[in-house]
Amino acid sequence: MINFKPIILSLFLIFITALTSFSQSQGPVFQFDSSVKVYDLQGNDQYLAWSGGFDNSQFSLADLNND
Repeated sequence: MINFKPIILSLFLIFITALTSFSQSQGPVFQFDSSVKVYDLQGNDQYLAWSGGFDNSQFSLADLNND
């Protein structure tokens, strides 16, 4: 006689693992938009004007565990 308990238990665990892995995703967090043009005082187009950089770093706070 076949024991179905281990088979059903393993299928249940695989199903629960699959459900919880999809529930942790945030979806698209960042979407690049290059439609905004930035010009300096001489009228030159500024390439990557919003990127920050080493001399002008942009710091922000992050709540990693939602407390």
